[in-house]
Amino acid sequence: MYQPSTILICLLISQLLFTQKKENEEPLITFTLEVNGEKHNIKDGQSLLINGNKIKVKSSNVKTFDFGSLTFDYPRHFAFEFTKEDEFKNWTLDGNSFVITYFKYELDVSLEAFVSEMVQLFKEENCEVVDKEIKFGDSTYFGKRILISLFGEKLTYDIYEIETDDLQTHLIGFQDSKNDDGSDSKEGINTIRLIDESIKIK
Repeated sequence: MYQPSTILICLLISQLLFTQKKENEEPLITFTLEVNGEKHNIKDGQSLLINGNKIKVKSSNVKTFDFGSLTFDYPRHFAFEFTKEDEFKNWTLDGNSFVITYFKYELDVSLEAFVSEMVQLFKEENCEVVDKEIKFGDSTYFGKRILISLFGEKLTYDIYEIETDDLQTHLIGFQDSKNDDGSDSKEGINTIRLIDESIKIK
């Protein structure tokens, strides 16, 4: 039988552990900061005192895409995937509701041919194609929007051609899983705003 003092100690330890770390919270990222050869470990968002200077390390909420002929910022939680074939490269940045796809072809691929392939992929009876334009910075890009209704879900897939001087075809696409009322997802709105503020063509 446990003595009252033992039970009290166990309760105090349990309470202390709970306040230090909650089991439903993801562990913080740990950074290694090296100053003049001396290494210091510090967790994301925490401060460190070095030679009387208070240094705070905070990871960014964004990552920077810098491939092909484009550079832009996007949310850091998006998954990154890259595929390559003989004359084709594809980067996919996959969020919860919003997906960015960037295609680079060494061949001349028309926007219309690409849209036609996408419509076949989603089945023609599930799609409607309309003209679409978007403004990033001072430039306006013209493309197509595929409105997709699939298994009761509404999606849009916007695709634009990026004009460059390298005689290759560059396409960027945005797929958005709509809200129940058909409006744009919050993730999509925030990501497009982030791209608008940071996009550059090399």
